[in-house]
Amino acid sequence: MGEIFNKHVSSMSESSEIEEKSSINSFSLVVILIKIIRDLTPILEKVARNIDKLDLIMKKSPDILYSFLFKDFQEIVESPYTEEFMSEIENFSTNLIASSKEKKASSRQKVSHPPISIIIPSLNEEEAIKQTIADIQKQNLPNVEILVVDGLSADRTQDFARKMGAKIIVEHRRGYGRAIQTGVENAKGDILIWMDADFSYPAKYLSALIQPIIERKADIVLGNRLRKLEYKSMTPSHLFGNVILTIIFNIFYGKRIKDTQCGLRAFSRRGLEKMNLEKKGMSYATEILIEAVKKNLKIEQIDISYRKRIGETKLNTFKDGINILLTIIQNRFRKKS
Repeated sequence: MGEIFNKHVSSMSESSEIEEKSSINSFSLVVILIKIIRDLTPILEKVARNIDKLDLIMKKSPDILYSFLFKDFQEIVESPYTEEFMSEIENFSTNLIASSKEKKASSRQKVSHPPISIIIPSLNEEEAIKQTIADIQKQNLPNVEILVVDGLSADRTQDFARKMGAKIIVEHRRGYGRAIQTGVENAKGDILIWMDADFSYPAKYLSALIQPIIERKADIVLGNRLRKLEYKSMTPSHLFGNVILTIIFNIFYGKRIKDTQCGLRAFSRRGLEKMNLEKKGMSYATEILIEAVKKNLKIEQIDISYRKRIGETKLNTFKDGINILLTIIQNRFRKKS
């Protein structure tokens, strides 16, 4: 009885915001509830008279207490007006739930999907670029443009990407960060995503990645690869470097980022416009996080899987790792701009 009663009263309380939309007769509910309270009063009085004994009974044998009260409660449960009350509550809850669903559906219809730009830096990725773009297109995201920023590939990366419907931007200046920044400068979207061209990041996470930004819960959403790494998707040295750099970043900036070097992330344009970015190499990804922390931007994270890349890696573990480490340290003691 207690669980059923609490369940229905809770439903009534949670739905009170849209009570005016329900067809329930509130007056009849109050009358029935008063009758139930009236019949509960003798039970409460009996409990009060025997409170010392009940406390002792509860400590030694709770079952005796339950049976002490069960008969009285059972009579109330089986009374006609209690059934009527429960029936009214059921109708009340059903009407409110239906009304709430209609309201949410109407709200979703009014919210238009913001334009999205997906930036893919590439350099000699002909083996993977078609699969990467096809994987994005399979997600059927509305209002999306795909920008492949190519650093003068010597293979057919540009041709393959163009045939897949991507916009090609040729960047003569070298650097991972330089390519992403060029993509940002040419992008039309209010939400910007960057991901690698090597097919290592599954595009199935794109919707989850942008949702916190659409809902204005975040300015940046980062992927976290470290919990769902596929076998041999990352060399031991790369894994070790990622973990160490992430730990050092969190110590220096007082955050709890799970994977600071993840190459799948989304940004709001308004958030990016607040940043002052200088790095053009691999440390660009870290500099963005540092700027986000200094500008007090909202950061969310989602767990993603990570596949073994197609083709040869462009990452220089030692050189890039040192540059990223220096970026973390140097920017920690630089004044906010």
